[in-house]
Amino acid sequence: IRTTNMVASSKVYVNVYDLQDNSFLYPLGLGAYHSGIVIKGQEYTFGQGGVMNHAPKGAQMDGDQQCKFRESIYLGDVQITGMQLDAYIKKIENAGFKNGSYDVLSRNCNHFSEELAKALFQRDWGIPKWINRAAGIGSRFSGLFGRKNKDKVNVEKDWSAFKGEGRSLSSSTTPSSSNNKKKRNSSSSTSSTTTTEQNGGAPTREQILAATMARMNASKK
Repeated sequence: IRTTNMVASSKVYVNVYDLQDNSFLYPLGLGAYHSGIVIKGQEYTFGQGGVMNHAPKGAQMDGDQQCKFRESIYLGDVQITGMQLDAYIKKIENAGFKNGSYDVLSRNCNHFSEELAKALFQRDWGIPKWINRAAGIGSRFSGLFGRKNKDKVNVEKDWSAFKGEGRSLSSSTTPSSSNNKKKRNSSSSTSSTTTTEQNGGAPTREQILAATMARMNASKK
C-alpha cells in the first residue's frame, strides 16, 4: 500500500505597510507601500540587501525605523514543505531579485511579493494590484525624465520540479474553526469568487474591502 505524507496547511497573507501618509490616496487605490508575504511564521520580502525574512509585521526602513503597518490581507491556504518554500524563493531570487538589484519602479518589494504569491498558488496573479500601482504608473512616465528602469524580472512559470508529493492547494475561502465562521465563509467565498472573475483574476482593494464587510455583516446575524 502506497502512503503519502500529509503536509500541514499554511495560511498565506500579504502584509502591507505605509511608506508615507496614504490617508487620501488609499481610498483611490493609490499610495506608496511596502509589502511582504507571510507563511510558516515568517514574513518574506525584498530590499536593497536582497531577499530577506523577519517576524510578521516587523518590517523596518533604513536606520532601523519601523514601517507603519497598515493591514494584513489573507490570500489563501497552501500545503508546502519548508524545503519546497526555500526552493521557490531561491528560484525567484535567481531570476533577478538579488542583492543590489533593487529598483523602486521595476524591481521592488511589491514585485517580489507578487512573484512569490504567484508561485505559491500556481496562478497568474499574486497580490492586489493597488499595492504596487504607484510603481507601475511611475515606470510608464519615468522615460520622460531620462530615467532608465531595470528590466522587469521574468520568473519562469514552470514549477513542476518543485511540487513533490503531498503538495496541494485549498480554496481561498477564509479559514474557520467554528460553525458560525463556516457560515461567514460561505458568504465571503461567493463574493470573492464573483469579484475576482470580473477583474480578470486579481481582486482589487475595493473588492477585498467589500468581501470583508460582507463577512462582518454575516457574523452579526
